[in-house]
Amino acid sequence: MEKYKRAAVIALLACLLYAGWRFAYTRMFLREAYAADGQTIDAEITVAGYPRESAYGYVVDGRMLGVSAAVYLDPPGDGGYDPAALKPGDVVTGGFRVKAGYIYGRHLTASQREPVAVTPVKSIPLQHRPLQWAEALRGRIDGLFSPRQAAFLRGLLTGDTSRFSEPLRDGLFRSGMSHVAAVSGLHISMLAGFLMLIVRRRGWAAAVCLPVIFLYAAAVGFPASAVRAALMYACFLLAPLLGRQYSAVRALLFAAAAILLVNPYAVQDAGFQLSFASVLGLTLFAGPLARFFMDAPVLRRLPEPAKRAAAPACAASLSALVFSAPVAAVTFDGVSLAGPLANILLLWIVNLIFLLAFGALALSLLWWPAAYIAAYPARWLLEAYLWAIDRIARVPFAALYTSNALLTAWLLFAYACLLTGFFRKTWKLPAAYAAVALLLTVGLTLWHETRFALTVTVLDVGQGQCVIVRSEGRTAVIDCGGNRQNPGRIAARHLQSLGETRIDYLLLTHAHQDHAGGVPDLLALMPVGQTLLPLTEEIAASPPPFDYTPVTEPQSFSLGAAQIGLITADWMPGANEQCMAVVVRYGDVSFVTTGDMDAASERWLLRAAEFPQHGVLLAGHHGSRTSGGEEWLEALRPQAVAVSAGRNPYGHPSPETLERFEAAGAEVYITRELGHITVRIPRQRG
Repeated sequence: MEKYKRAAVIALLACLLYAGWRFAYTRMFLREAYAADGQTIDAEITVAGYPRESAYGYVVDGRMLGVSAAVYLDPPGDGGYDPAALKPGDVVTGGFRVKAGYIYGRHLTASQREPVAVTPVKSIPLQHRPLQWAEALRGRIDGLFSPRQAAFLRGLLTGDTSRFSEPLRDGLFRSGMSHVAAVSGLHISMLAGFLMLIVRRRGWAAAVCLPVIFLYAAAVGFPASAVRAALMYACFLLAPLLGRQYSAVRALLFAAAAILLVNPYAVQDAGFQLSFASVLGLTLFAGPLARFFMDAPVLRRLPEPAKRAAAPACAASLSALVFSAPVAAVTFDGVSLAGPLANILLLWIVNLIFLLAFGALALSLLWWPAAYIAAYPARWLLEAYLWAIDRIARVPFAALYTSNALLTAWLLFAYACLLTGFFRKTWKLPAAYAAVALLLTVGLTLWHETRFALTVTVLDVGQGQCVIVRSEGRTAVIDCGGNRQNPGRIAARHLQSLGETRIDYLLLTHAHQDHAGGVPDLLALMPVGQTLLPLTEEIAASPPPFDYTPVTEPQSFSLGAAQIGLITADWMPGANEQCMAVVVRYGDVSFVTTGDMDAASERWLLRAAEFPQHGVLLAGHHGSRTSGGEEWLEALRPQAVAVSAGRNPYGHPSPETLERFEAAGAEVYITRELGHITVRIPRQRG
């Protein structure tokens, strides 16, 4: 007990010391930068990285007002410069809109508001040379490997994930392998291990490895995970030379103190949190769990060499999740359940890919044809690894998402079991309880969804619209667009959290960004049977970037126990009004959405078709004042109205429209206030 009290006192003192240093750091170094928050100023920015493409131009790291900044630049225009050609050390001057706040390792965000001037440097400054080497390495990766392979290798070798496709990013997350693209202890240990094979004398190890691993950390931009790994490995190498015994806990605390001394705001980085949480779990639990697996019945029958290899691998995979899983759940809204098994099966392949790719890239410095031939084993392993990641990601419930309350409750129960095992020094019963509870939770999730004949969920995608309709194992998605994160990913993860692996119908009311902007990502993440879209003049002139079946006439079809009807108004004037209305019916219950149609279009719909009453209405045009007319509401008499709207400059939903909904006797639900809105209809008897 005294040990725990002493640890609590030390932790309290450390927190107080950190709070004091953060306050002093802010006052000393950030006052001028934060005073510019919300202003447009003439600024001089020193480029500290290479530009990356963004949604509206380019983004590059830089130093502005004495602090780190993410600088957003317009695409090439008449300014006489190409932002893609910027390099570290160049100076950019011009008018920028400044937003203060620490995010992704930068204290400021600067957005170009006026034409800028660039003063290029003749040679890249010495402190930025590692970045130049990393950029050259990425160029050689592109030359030796296919685009898909190169995108992954850029992440594995340099931490650059800017070219990751949505399926690759999602596949790595669901399989629990995202850490391979965040330069950390895995990469440092592989690099150092490769060097140790060359330098066999332990006395020379520190002299050779330390400069290389710190240059490697500099080349990838000094992320917190890489700095933590480099500092801990330095402690490991230097401890015998100094006559000290290496302690992983002390090395971890030293690395944390060093990073926070340089930048106390680094504790807010997800990379810092995940890296330190994973290593802390490994340090505290890997040993006990390894001993547990050595005696586990599953591994007991294995040959001794295989058991000695499998037990530590299982222990490392699980112990790394002890503290990192809650961080991932909060940061990324989910945790991979397949991660421990995937890491056991595939991590050795990552080690081989790392070494083989580095060897081929090093050979490319001497003779390119030989390097191209030497890269063949790495290419083959890369394809095998990416294929395995894709298959694991498709397994139902491969990942736990916080949108599923039952699975979140299981995660809390699993931690209770873990604490019980830790304090009672026994793991068999807690592990059995957690495993049985997981099976029951998955079973309850599937059973709960089969209790209802129809489930309609209006997803919170910000200012946009995305609706999921499920009935008897069949799924339809109505629209997929919005400005909250990635609407395609939100829809896919919601379905995956329920064990769904495909979509039968994707129904788009129209092709505007707030209704269809997330469709390409959704199509990449989940297979879709058929995509239906009204054929308007706008769509005919500028087809969307995905395959679809045009809808020109009213039609209906079954979705499980429900009936779906489509009514197009592609001839209406105005791009917003040229939409497709979708009517979902089950017995005497209905759900109606009209896209962005206005009151005039609603009146036409009433003449064109018969609409059910007393159902659920999704407010047209996100609750705009021009939609939800009195005639429309009088005809439908909805019991409830859902409004899909987020933060926006248009005033959606309009107060007068909300008043009309309430006057019609409907209960109003808004995604901006409530998040996802779900309507479940039980089976009707008879």
